Amino acid sequence: EWRNMKVAIVWALLMFPGGTDVNDFKQAQEFMLTDGMSKCLTLKREATRNTNGSRLTFKCIQAKVELEVDKTGKLHINKMLEEL
Repeated sequence: EWRNMKVAIVWALLMFPGGTDVNDFKQAQEFMLTDGMSKCLTLKREATRNTNGSRLTFKCIQAKVELEVDKTGKLHINKMLEEL
């Protein structure tokens, strides 16, 4: 529902499949809300280590996003609007 969404500036961890342009957030396959730059970089390091050998690339960005509360009450990114 639209009333459950709000626009905010957040730090997000993006996952890109091999061969995509990591400088274009629209090409990210997945994105995850994080608790700030430090937490994002920690998650990026762990994700990179855990996907050893795969062609995935991870990147932390600060972005304007549309946030949504899901059925369980958890906040997540519904849509990436703009990289800051």
